[in-house]
Amino acid sequence: MNDTIAALTVAAAAVALAAARWYSSDCAMRTPLFTDPVDPYAPYEPLTKCDPVSRKGVELFRDWVIGSLGGADLGIVRACEPGSAATSKHHEGRAWDWGPPSQAAANQLLDCLMASEAGQKHALARRAGLRVIIWNRRIWTPRDGGSWEAYDKSPHTDHIHFGFSWDGARGTTSLQAALRAQQPQLSQPTASGSEVAPKLTPLTETELLAALAKGHVQTFGVRPNYSRLGMAWSQACLETGHTLRAYNHNWGNVKRTSSWPGDYFQYPNLGESNPYFRSYPDAVSGAADYWRVLSHDRYAAALAAFDGGDPHDAADQLRTAGYYTAPLAGYADTLAKLFAEYRDKFPPPHCRIAPLVLGSLAAVGAVYIGRKC
Repeated sequence: MNDTIAALTVAAAAVALAAARWYSSDCAMRTPLFTDPVDPYAPYEPLTKCDPVSRKGVELFRDWVIGSLGGADLGIVRACEPGSAATSKHHEGRAWDWGPPSQAAANQLLDCLMASEAGQKHALARRAGLRVIIWNRRIWTPRDGGSWEAYDKSPHTDHIHFGFSWDGARGTTSLQAALRAQQPQLSQPTASGSEVAPKLTPLTETELLAALAKGHVQTFGVRPNYSRLGMAWSQACLETGHTLRAYNHNWGNVKRTSSWPGDYFQYPNLGESNPYFRSYPDAVSGAADYWRVLSHDRYAAALAAFDGGDPHDAADQLRTAGYYTAPLAGYADTLAKLFAEYRDKFPPPHCRIAPLVLGSLAAVGAVYIGRKC
């Protein structure tokens, strides 16, 4: 009996060791439990033609990274100039650019990709089918057993470029295969929301302001302060062209995710790998969910910038948290112009007092104007 127990104990320990093998590496991210051996290093596969179609394996890798670490999706495909040949893996849909939310997040991912598994170097990079990684003036390739070298063509200090083999791009390497096997559990909606038709739902500027204020009360239980409301109004106007391009009461262009239980719609002619957005029955419901999204911890710094009335910092914090992927400068400048428009059209309450009365009170020292009108 004791021999049998001892044998079972040894067997159980072996199983536990096999299950823990990957997690005992330097990688702190959640990864699938692999039973297949580590893939070989990705081969060199030159560009053949311009075919900017997003590849499933790249999408799986992207979703795993952002789902684990956050950050900005800066795109998979890049269109070629008419009649020109492909010069980047983006032109074949087998590259992805990620804007990490922090240096620590970038280091965490790269540590995982470079970590060894059972003595096999760069195990997760090989399992992903990665051929190229470019980050912070350095480039990694599988050449000579995998190595980092200086890279001077473009600094890549604000995003990491990942280039894939065709196996990795198509999703047949071991990481993508494991992620694909998990996908039904990870990506299906948790309730019975249905796809509905996209319908334009424009509002007047005053109606948008009122909906955002009521939605804030529903989400936070209090009315928003003047700057927070104005920043939200400005972002909603930026995202939807003053609501003229707003569909289904979605004021922040909030995308449908796996946790969204409600209805959703496909944004017309979007051309992205995920063209689905949340749909709401009315203006206030859409505003309330917009505020619920911003109430998450990842947007805490953005909300602080909203409260401070700082559109440039708000744009920076939103992009860092992964809310949008457009170029920062243009988004920030447009947000600032719209916030100035808001302050002009909807001044603080004390600025609406008749100038004559306000001037008279100020003349006798009865009122202090603490906010510039």
